[in-house]
Amino acid sequence: MKNIKFRIYILSFLIILFVSGCQNSKVSTNNFQIKTHIENEENSNIIIDAKVEIPEILIDGKSKRVKGTPLGYLEKYQIVENLVVGNREISKQYNDSSHLDCAIEYTDGAALTLSENMIFFATSLGGRIYEYLELDRTAKNSVKNIFSTKFEFSDFSRTEAYNRITKICNGFGITLSSEYVCYAFDSESIEKTDFGIGKSENGDIDKMVIPNGEYYYFFFRNIYNNTTLLTTEDIYLGTGTPDSCLAIIGKEELELLSLRHIYQTEVSDTVNLVSVDEAVKVVEKKYKDQLLSQPVKVIAVELCYYADDERQYNSVTPIYMVWSFEIIFSENGPPFRVLVHAETGREILIGDAYDQ
Repeated sequence: MKNIKFRIYILSFLIILFVSGCQNSKVSTNNFQIKTHIENEENSNIIIDAKVEIPEILIDGKSKRVKGTPLGYLEKYQIVENLVVGNREISKQYNDSSHLDCAIEYTDGAALTLSENMIFFATSLGGRIYEYLELDRTAKNSVKNIFSTKFEFSDFSRTEAYNRITKICNGFGITLSSEYVCYAFDSESIEKTDFGIGKSENGDIDKMVIPNGEYYYFFFRNIYNNTTLLTTEDIYLGTGTPDSCLAIIGKEELELLSLRHIYQTEVSDTVNLVSVDEAVKVVEKKYKDQLLSQPVKVIAVELCYYADDERQYNSVTPIYMVWSFEIIFSENGPPFRVLVHAETGREILIGDAYDQ
């Protein structure tokens, strides 16, 4: 009997020791350290000298997994009707069989397109401005090279315009970053450009003319949980002007609104995140054996959210933390992003279908 009791005590002790060991090993795997700046040792292919941004909510190195599901069609349409469209009269409407995509034309020339995770609304004026100003953002006559990002109209402030747009976006559950790009323009500045110059059907010169008015053209990035929310476009379009939300707004009316990545979010289990040092190793390995004419340079690092539309399943989009590395190939070259999954420690590649 004593031998049986002794074996039970020994077995209990071993179980407790095993469980304690498992708990300790789980804690030790999360080697998350808070750093505000990183540099690397001399490396022929990559130079790292970058500020590191880590949101306050993530300083413990843990995060919640998030799922994004699209708003229902009727719910989305009602919000659009109340906040954007107003009392306009419909002239034509087109729906697909699933009613997830819809295109509506209004009698005043405005148009609305609804799809699973996107909304695009434009008045006839907003549509024309968007068409001309978005033909080629890199051209010498693009919006960024002509219109001022600092000028403010005396009786129509940027703050007023910003507040009107954010109120609309909040109705869709979208939070916009307070850091945005905004261009001011009016009918006079449009007329000084060669936007819209061409020949009409009868051969006359056709130049874009807009009604007298003052307008702001906003470019926003979405945020989630007070943290930057990146999307697939941020990998292959680089770090240029954000465009998760575009808006053209005048003092009298919203002329254009383009919203992408509209989700209802559901939070699930807590996960440990890899440290910035571990993520750096992934980036260094990426360029280690490449033949480069000059080293690439990491100029900024941010821990943020990523909406992975490429791995959407049954209309559910995984949203998770990534280490975003802003990189340049040359001092004058455009920056681009390399993203490292902050849970798995793997680089996120377009078209690379691995399990998350």
